[in-house]
Amino acid sequence: MITIFAPAKINLALRITGKRADGYHDLCSLVGFADYGDWLEIAPAAQDTLSITGPYAPALRDLPPEENSLWRTLTAYRQAGGKIGGLQITLHKFLPPQGGVGGGAADAGALLRFLNAYGTAPAGFDWHKIAQAAGADGPMCSHSAALVAQGIGAEIIRLTRLPDLYGWLLLPDSKVETKSAFSMVKTYAPLPAWSSQRNWDVVGLRALQDAQNDFAPALQSTYADWPDWPELLGREHNAVVLYGLSGSGSTHFVLCANRAAQAQIGARLAAWRGGKIKAIRVSGV
Repeated sequence: MITIFAPAKINLALRITGKRADGYHDLCSLVGFADYGDWLEIAPAAQDTLSITGPYAPALRDLPPEENSLWRTLTAYRQAGGKIGGLQITLHKFLPPQGGVGGGAADAGALLRFLNAYGTAPAGFDWHKIAQAAGADGPMCSHSAALVAQGIGAEIIRLTRLPDLYGWLLLPDSKVETKSAFSMVKTYAPLPAWSSQRNWDVVGLRALQDAQNDFAPALQSTYADWPDWPELLGREHNAVVLYGLSGSGSTHFVLCANRAAQAQIGARLAAWRGGKIKAIRVSGV
């Protein structure tokens, strides 16, 4: 049996830059990946099977195959000429569906890494296209390393440096459906100046705070457990590098430059009653 980690995708900053004629939106996002996420256990089997455990398993167990990112990815891999025997997959689900942290795309990215290592693909195999079977987050999560994503999320540019960051995920009980989130955004931003920045430090990340996520103004009114940042952070806000909403879902994050500041902020977050809180580290490059 092979165990593969599917890390949470953290949108450190996200700008929505336009809407295409086909209905998809263009965006630009600065993305890091945390040491918290889902786990896949994969073993050979006579036929494909999938079982799901973990706190968010009930939300996924009744999904039809065409709506499950793992089945879609495995099907796309085989249809494109990739070869792998039957798989017994166990998904340990800790990332909330529709939470803005990758979710199903993170799981699909982990499966793609398994298929790349243990399957057989023809010459010129388009892994990037297969990753898109999991949705717009698929290519980002197939890399699972610090990057900038543009277009509909499929144009990937790896960063040369992102500092190690320590903080917390705030996982509300609410969910936000991606299509609904995009429908709430009525104005679009120009491509940000940082879209071409590959080398980041703490000072540069702090400068993103005032325009952290274009979804935030629209989504703030959609659920009652939105964090009250001034109250939560209080005078300790100076210990924070960056905080805000991740993606188009309901998950928030708070990131600091070191573990001491992480602990300091963690004591403040104990006042939040909107859901679960998880300590994380976002690895630099």
